[in-house]
Amino acid sequence: MSHRFHLLSRLPLLYKLLLWFFFNLAVISMVFVGITNLQFRLGPDSPLRRRQRDPMATLARLLSIELGRAPRPQWSSVLKRYAREYRVELYVFAYGDQQLAGPEVQLPEPVRELVRQPPPRITHPPPFPPPQASGEPGQPRIIPGPAWDSHGAPPAWRVSWHEGRPFRYWVGLPFPIFERQGQRPTPATLLAASNSITGDGLFLVPTPWIVIILVVVLLSVLLWIPMVRYVTHPLSQMTRITEGIAAGHFDAHLDQSRGDEIGRLGRAINHMSSRLAALIGGQKRLLGDVAHELSSPIARIKLGLAIIEHRVEEDKDLKKVQSVIEDAEHMSSLVSELLSFSRAEINPQRVELSPVSLHAVIEKAVRREQTEQAPITCHVDPELRAQAHAELLVRALSNLLRNAVRYASAGGPIEVIACQQDNHVLIEVKDHGPGVPEGLLEQLFAPFFRPEPSRDRKTGGAGLGLAIVKTCVEACKGSVVARNRKPNGLSVTISLDAAT
Repeated sequence: MSHRFHLLSRLPLLYKLLLWFFFNLAVISMVFVGITNLQFRLGPDSPLRRRQRDPMATLARLLSIELGRAPRPQWSSVLKRYAREYRVELYVFAYGDQQLAGPEVQLPEPVRELVRQPPPRITHPPPFPPPQASGEPGQPRIIPGPAWDSHGAPPAWRVSWHEGRPFRYWVGLPFPIFERQGQRPTPATLLAASNSITGDGLFLVPTPWIVIILVVVLLSVLLWIPMVRYVTHPLSQMTRITEGIAAGHFDAHLDQSRGDEIGRLGRAINHMSSRLAALIGGQKRLLGDVAHELSSPIARIKLGLAIIEHRVEEDKDLKKVQSVIEDAEHMSSLVSELLSFSRAEINPQRVELSPVSLHAVIEKAVRREQTEQAPITCHVDPELRAQAHAELLVRALSNLLRNAVRYASAGGPIEVIACQQDNHVLIEVKDHGPGVPEGLLEQLFAPFFRPEPSRDRKTGGAGLGLAIVKTCVEACKGSVVARNRKPNGLSVTISLDAAT
């Protein structure tokens, strides 16, 4: 059994859908065969055995009897009464399109051609009872209908006709009118016309068809739910995993046991995730190694330049040396950021989280970055605590504040707000600067990304500050997003789990 299941699981998805489709048809057919067999086991009085008569044939039988008993001048009034009861228009035509009863009407040509057809053969006259028929006084008399041929009542024909809108639906049924007992019946055609396709139940009784359609739809839905879930459930997992890969989480893997297209796609996603993890991990290690190797020679260069600066006497040479010192300082700052970035990215799973006082962390970051030209205001509840790593959170907030001081201090004060929402703590850093173009917000936390590529070392950093923010926050099991403020400014929000 398991071997057969394994073979089925390796079939292409198209074949699985086709097999399930035919299985669906087989189950529906078996259900209807079972219902048919059940009818033979039920008693004759069961509602499931009760056969629905054709309403048009029943009306023809009634009119055949009643018109046969009434004089011809009263036939139109009889039809009018039945037309009012059935809510349709009724007409009686003799063979050859001669109208016998009903209101004057101009028949459409397709209807006229059908009325001119020869009438069906009648094998024998009806067994009319005598005037005082069976039945006790005060009890209803049962009058049998006319006998048709040996095959039962002739079939009704149907025509839809319209001259514009709406459609006009016609139903015709040949029937005999026995005007006198023992004489040959008058062949006629009963016509019914209505603007409704069902004729208020006279032309068509939709209830059985509606029940059949609902049963088929219900069975199909019940049978297709497992197959749809079989297809959509792994796709939803793939969507969740690929979203995680896009966010930088490469540790999740999909089930590889399926042999169809979905299974191959899952294996491809797993392979892609492993390759990306290896490539990005190697990139981060390379950055860390390069930064570490550059630290010592840069320190020696700075030391040598400081000695030269004290020995140079001419102002012109001194300015050249100071320019070189500025370059060395920039290199040193870049190497420091590279080291911070690589350390924050490597092994974030080893970071131990604990309840941290946000007031103390934010105050520490503000003291580091605040200047007289760039005031920073804080609105933090002293009792507010989050589940995080204190040093990583201070580093993330320091980079955010440094970024705001550098690019937005001229627009107004920088605000830091912290609050709790449900089980999360939100830390928001807001400024009044120029903001960032909307199309670049998603790339803002990518390594080495700068919203303005024209910035040099005097107006911008290496593009690692916000990348370090993102890695530090994610190491604390949180998330960070940026959005533009109205009318101007940038807001960066860090979300962390609240400490219990």
